[in-house]
Amino acid sequence: MNLPVQFSPNAAAFVGGTLADVRSIWNAQGSSVAITGQSANLGVEASSQKAGVLLRSVPQQASFEEKIFNSVVALKVAFAQYAMHLPREERTRLFARLDDVLNVEDWHEEDTLPILESFVYFLKWIIFSKYFGWASIGVSDDGNILVAWTQPHLILTACFFPRNWVTWTASIQSENGPSHSVGSGALQHFAKQAMFYLSGEAAA
Repeated sequence: MNLPVQFSPNAAAFVGGTLADVRSIWNAQGSSVAITGQSANLGVEASSQKAGVLLRSVPQQASFEEKIFNSVVALKVAFAQYAMHLPREERTRLFARLDDVLNVEDWHEEDTLPILESFVYFLKWIIFSKYFGWASIGVSDDGNILVAWTQPHLILTACFFPRNWVTWTASIQSENGPSHSVGSGALQHFAKQAMFYLSGEAAA
């Protein structure tokens, strides 16, 4: 039997519209268990058993909007830990991009939200490479962070995975015609490869 329960400051609860003292219910069964410090996002399940009434907290599933909001907060908290290593303009730009990417209108309940560790590795790459010229940031179907850099003769894209791994593709237009390359590796390796492309050496 699932009944709506509302806690009051003196540990009373309204079970199915009837006021009951939670502590006295437990004490009547010879138990010293008390319900305290519970999250506001909890319900209580009341069931009738031979020994009496049993109350236990039941976590309530977050709504889709709450999941989006919590994801934005988690990414921004992680971002704040690395913000001191970034120029002010880059901090403002990245912060605004998070709000653009994670909004309720562009997401569906079946979508995978961004993986926090993937975003952290992207931040580490920016700090390590000191290159802030990204053109766009998105999220893959698996929740990994996708980043693109564009130049007149180059499109470079990268997918940042957890555990220090990056995969990338480069499309280059040179005097000898178009060429494409792909690669994968740790952050430090990708930093060297990315600078090779972004510096224009690959098109020379």
